[in-house]
Amino acid sequence: MLLIGFYVLGVGLLVVVVGLDALMLYGNALVLLLFGLPLSGAAFIVVVRAFYASLLLGSGKVSGVSVLESEHSDLWAAVRAAADAAGTAAPTFLWIDSRFNAAVFERTRWLGLRSGQRHLIIGAPMLVALSPTKLDAVLAHEFGHFAGRDTRLLPVVMRGRAGLASALDTAAGFAADAKSGGWMLRGQPLIYALVRAYAVRFLTATQKVSRAQEYAADRISAELCGRDVAADTLAEMSAYRAAYRHFRTWFADAGTGFGLVPHPNTLFAGFGSMLDESNWRDVVESERDAPSPKKSSAFDSHPPIAERVAALRALPDDGRTQDTSRGRAVDSFAGTYDLLEAVAGLEPQHLEKRRVDWDVLADTVARAHARKAAQPLVDALHLIKGAPPVLADFFDQIEAGQMELVHYRLLTPAQLRYASTGTTVVHEIGARALASTLPAWVMVELADAGLVRWTHSWSKVAVLKVDGAPADIDKALAALLAAAPSAAAPAAGRLREILRGTRIAV
Repeated sequence: MLLIGFYVLGVGLLVVVVGLDALMLYGNALVLLLFGLPLSGAAFIVVVRAFYASLLLGSGKVSGVSVLESEHSDLWAAVRAAADAAGTAAPTFLWIDSRFNAAVFERTRWLGLRSGQRHLIIGAPMLVALSPTKLDAVLAHEFGHFAGRDTRLLPVVMRGRAGLASALDTAAGFAADAKSGGWMLRGQPLIYALVRAYAVRFLTATQKVSRAQEYAADRISAELCGRDVAADTLAEMSAYRAAYRHFRTWFADAGTGFGLVPHPNTLFAGFGSMLDESNWRDVVESERDAPSPKKSSAFDSHPPIAERVAALRALPDDGRTQDTSRGRAVDSFAGTYDLLEAVAGLEPQHLEKRRVDWDVLADTVARAHARKAAQPLVDALHLIKGAPPVLADFFDQIEAGQMELVHYRLLTPAQLRYASTGTTVVHEIGARALASTLPAWVMVELADAGLVRWTHSWSKVAVLKVDGAPADIDKALAALLAAAPSAAAPAAGRLREILRGTRIAV
C-alpha cells in the first residue's frame, strides 16, 4: 500500500495544482495565477521525472564486461549453484566490473512491484581477493535477497526501497538546480520536500524488514558454505575494500596525472600481489577476528557488520571448518584473467593514457613527488636571485655565507611572523624546511643524470635504487644540513665537489 500510495500522492498533487489553477482562471484571479503556474510546472516536472525514474529502475547501461555462458561455463555453473542454494532464479546476465563489490539487481517496473531481467555484477578485485568458497558465500548472500524465505514481500520491499531512492535522487537534482538558479520554476524545492517526506516514511517503515532481510541472506550464505566461512567472509569485506582503495590511490591510479597507467593485464594481478604482503594479510586477519565497529545511518538497510558477524557465529556448529586456503577465485575458472584484462582495458583512463610497467610508473611518480618536495627551495632561491635558479645557485649562496638568507626565504607567510622573535627561531624553522627540500632536489638531479632511479614495491610503493651515485652523498648531505649557518660553507663545498664528480653541473 505504501508503494501504491507514492503514485497516489503524485497524481493527487497534480490534480490539486491543476484544480487550483482552474479555479483561479475561472475566478479571473490572474495575479494569483501568475504565482500558481510556476508551482504547477514544478509539480509536473518533479513528479513526472520521479515517476519515470522509479518506473524504469535499473534501466541504465551496465558498466563492465558481459560474461557469456558459452565461453565461461564454469563461472556460470558457480553462479547457478549459488542461486539454487538460495532457492531463487539465476541471473539472465552476468557482468564483471572494476569495483570491489558484488550485486544482483533486476530491471524492475512500478517501484519494484513488477520484476524484470536479473543481472549479477561481480567485481574483478573480488575475484582476486577471495577464495572460491568465499566467493560462493558472497554470491549466496546476494541471491538471498531474492529468496523471500521469511516473507514473500522481501523482494518487493528491496525493489521498492531502490525505486523510491531513485525517485528521491531525481527529485533532489531538480530541487538543487532550482536553488542554484538553473531553473526558473522556483516551486520545485517545495515539491521535493513532499516527495522526500513520503520516501522517509517508507524507508522508516521498511527498515526493520530490510535489515531482517540482510540477516536472512547471511544465513543462506552460511547454509551453502558453512557458518565459519560465511562469518569470516563478511568480516573481511571492509579490510579488502580498504586495501583496494589503497591500491587504486597509491598504485593503479598514481600515474594518471602524468598520463600513465599500468598495463591492463597487470592491473588486477597487481592487487593480488599487494594482498600477498604481510602487512595486508595482518589487516585482513585482524578484521576477521574482530570486525571494526561502524555506526550506521538512520536509514541504512544494512545492520552493522560486527552485529551480522556475531549473529552468524552464534548459529549452531555445522561441523564445517574455516577456509584457510590461499587460493583465489580467479584461478578456479578458465579464461578469467582474460576477463580481468578486458575490464581493465575498459576503464576510461586506459583508453587515453600510455600503458607502462609498474617500475616505470613508480619511477615517474616518485620523481614527480621529489620535484614537488624540492619546490619550496627552488622558490626561495628564485626570490633571492630574481630568476629561475639551478642547483648551483644554492651552493653559491651557501658558500657566500648566505645560509640565514636561504632559511629566511624558506619560511611560509604564516611563519614569517616568528622572524621578529630572533634569528634562532628563523634558523630552526628554515633548517627543517631545508632538510626536506635539499635532499629531494639532489635526488632529482641524480635521477636526471641516470645515477639513481625508483623501482616498484608493493610494501613501500617505491624503492630508491643507486646506479652509480657516490656512496658518500648521504653523509655529505647530512653534514651540510646539521651545520650552523656560520659553518655551512665548507660542508656545502664538500657536497658540491662530490656532485661535480658525478658530472652534475653544480
